[in-house]
Amino acid sequence: MTRVVPSRPRRPSPILAALAALAAVVALITGCSDRGDGSTGPDPEPTIPGPFAAAATCGACHPQHFAEWTRSMHAFAGSDPVMIAQSLMASREGGDAIGSECRNCHAPSVVRQERWVNSLPPGSNPVLADLSHDGISCDFCHSIQVVPPVGRIDWFDTIDPADPKLGSIVDPVANDFHESRHDDSFRTSAQCASCHQIHLADGTGIENTHREWETSILSGMGIECQECHMPAYDGPAATTGPVRRVHRHEFVGVDYLTVDFRDADRARQLESVRSLLANSVTVTSTVPASVAGADTMAIEVRVLNNLTGHSIPSGTSFSRDMWVQVTVRDAGDAEIYRSGWLEADGELVSPATDPDLVRFGSTLFDADGHPTPFSWRAVSIDESELLPFGATRVATYEIPVPPAATGPLTVDLALRFRPMKPSILRASGLEDLLPVEIFEMWSTQETVAIEL
Repeated sequence: MTRVVPSRPRRPSPILAALAALAAVVALITGCSDRGDGSTGPDPEPTIPGPFAAAATCGACHPQHFAEWTRSMHAFAGSDPVMIAQSLMASREGGDAIGSECRNCHAPSVVRQERWVNSLPPGSNPVLADLSHDGISCDFCHSIQVVPPVGRIDWFDTIDPADPKLGSIVDPVANDFHESRHDDSFRTSAQCASCHQIHLADGTGIENTHREWETSILSGMGIECQECHMPAYDGPAATTGPVRRVHRHEFVGVDYLTVDFRDADRARQLESVRSLLANSVTVTSTVPASVAGADTMAIEVRVLNNLTGHSIPSGTSFSRDMWVQVTVRDAGDAEIYRSGWLEADGELVSPATDPDLVRFGSTLFDADGHPTPFSWRAVSIDESELLPFGATRVATYEIPVPPAATGPLTVDLALRFRPMKPSILRASGLEDLLPVEIFEMWSTQETVAIEL
C-alpha cells in the first residue's frame, strides 16, 4: 500500500484565496503613469535634491511603522556586511562606477546626500541627518512622485524629499511636518520594480523577481507584492491618526540580519522568515508502507510553487541553496541511503558526488563560461533549476534496500532553504558570518516495514 503524505496545515494564503475567487483582472502598471498632475514620467534631466530626513525623525510620529522597518532588510540594506564587502570587491575589479551600483539601491538616501553635499559651494557647512544606518528609508520611498521605471535605479536621482509624502491611505490626516497625498500605486508591484528587477548592461535579467511576478497569472489578478510582504492590519498610521487599514513595514523575505543592528529583534525576524518559507510551497510525498528485503524502495517528493508570487528561489537566486534532503536508516540506526547532505565545510553536496540531488536555484556565468557567484563578473544566467509560480518539481528516488537491513526503516524527508551559500561568504572575506541559517520549509518522517 502507498501512503500520500501531505504538507502540514498552513496559514491562509492571499494567492490561493484570490485564485479561488477568480479575482477580476487588474492592469499591471509597469511604466510611468499620469498621477493626476499632468506628469507622465520621470524628469529626463535628473537634479540634485536636498538631503533626506532620517528614519528616526519619521518614527516620532509613526512609531509602529518605524519599529517594523527597523527589523527589516530595507533598513539593514546599507549596513549589510555582504553588500559592503562585495561593493568594495566590485570597485576593485571594475571601477567605482560598478561598485557604486550596489549602494545606489541599498543606500539611496546616503548616496544622494553625498552628491548634494558635493554640489554645494566651497565653504558650505550643511547640517546633515545621520543616514548611516537608514538603508532604504521612509523619506526615500514616500517621496516617489511617479511610478518608477522597471529596473532603473538611475531614476532615483529624480526623487526630491521636498515633495509631498505619498502613500496608499486615501484620506491622510493633515500635519505641520509634511504634505501628505494619496497615491494608489503604493499598493502595486510597480512600486517595487526599480530595485527588484536587475539587469546586466545588455539587458539580461539576473535578479528577476518583478519579471517572474509579471509573467505569472497573478499580475493579471491584482495580487501585488504588498499582499505577502506588507500584510494589512488595523491600526493608526500615526500617533494622532485614526484606526484604519494600514500595512506592515517589515518587508519579510528570505534574508536576515547577519549582525546586530539598531537593537532589532533578530530572533523575531528569523521567525518571520521561517514562517514565510514554511508557507511558500506545497509539498507532498509518496512513501511505501512496506518493502521487500533486498528490493528497491521508490520515494517521490513533489514541490508545487502555488503560494509564492514569483519563482522560488528569487532575487539573488544564484546565491541561494534550496534542496530536498533524504535520509533512510534501518532499525539499528545504520544509514542505508542519503541525498542532499552537507559536507564537512557546510557546503551543499555537489551533483557530481550526489547524482540524486534535487536543488532549486540559478547559476551565473562569466565571460569564460565559468560559474561565478558575483553579479559584476556575470555575462549570462542559467535559470533552468528555478521553480516558477504554478510549476511542480517531482523528485524521485530509487533506493536499494540491503539484504541485511533490519526493519522497520525510518525515512526522513525535508525541503531546506539557505539564503546564501557559505562559499560566497568565504569568497567575500566574511567567514565570521558563518554558519548561514538553514530554514526547514517542510519535513516528514515515515516508517517502512521490511517484508520477510
